[in-house]
Amino acid sequence: MKKKAIWIVPITMLAAFILYCCAGNVSKIGSDVGNDEEPSVLVKAVEIDLTDEDYGIGVDKDQPELLEQVNTFLEEVKDNGALDGIISHYMDDGLPVAVVSAQLDDSKDQLVVGSTLDFEPFVYGKIDEYYGIDMELVSLLADYLDKELVIVNSNFETMLMAVKQHKCDICIAGITIDDSRREYVDFSMPYYHVAQHLVVPADSTEFDECKSKEDVEKLLSSKDKNTVVGVENLTTAQYYCEGNEADGYPGFDMTVRRYKNSNVAIEAMLEGDLDYVVEDSVSARFSVNRINGTDGKEDDAE
Repeated sequence: MKKKAIWIVPITMLAAFILYCCAGNVSKIGSDVGNDEEPSVLVKAVEIDLTDEDYGIGVDKDQPELLEQVNTFLEEVKDNGALDGIISHYMDDGLPVAVVSAQLDDSKDQLVVGSTLDFEPFVYGKIDEYYGIDMELVSLLADYLDKELVIVNSNFETMLMAVKQHKCDICIAGITIDDSRREYVDFSMPYYHVAQHLVVPADSTEFDECKSKEDVEKLLSSKDKNTVVGVENLTTAQYYCEGNEADGYPGFDMTVRRYKNSNVAIEAMLEGDLDYVVEDSVSARFSVNRINGTDGKEDDAE
């Protein structure tokens, strides 16, 4: 557009155009949306598995029949490819499908699911429109059980307790199966395999030569309380960094700061409050891609 044409655009149209451009520029943290420049690289993941974990669905201990139904369902969706199809919506070229929750109503036959809103790509979105591998999976489960789906939004700390207190039938949000959580729920068979990864500032080079878990842990073991690592509260990342005898994690001498989710932890790292963040490997990829303004889908889906 020639400069002289700008002055004949009505003020209202010009204002709308400016607002549109501004909105586009903040849609992705760290990216230069709206031009042809390469996105800014702010963080990176050290893609070496530090743990070996499986995700499962937490089921009310007083509903053994439901546990059997959930396991039968998981066997079927693994065998018929439905689970792979859901995963492809977030890892390959598919499109995520919105999941809508019904209102809780004791007079109806409902499947009440406790979850969170902040663990992309497994669950995210907003109260009236959920997305994620886990959300599409429980939507399919509700159909399989011929029940109406109700999603109860909480946080990772409380959703297990909600199932134990019979406020929810099941819970799901990338929950690693471990013995300490069996106090609250019975776990289904695994439906997804993951690990913990280290996320560091993009200009960090200290882990660049690492080839194995042992290489990474040797460096982490050399750190003292002056090194600060961020984790999501009550997750495997916390247990791995602080130490957890039951899971076989000796822990490190670093200062560990707990956050309500890993997104907040990474923001703190970008502000200079943390040296590293530890989080689930798949979530780490999405966090890095979102912050760097790159494509969130991966070619190496499991």
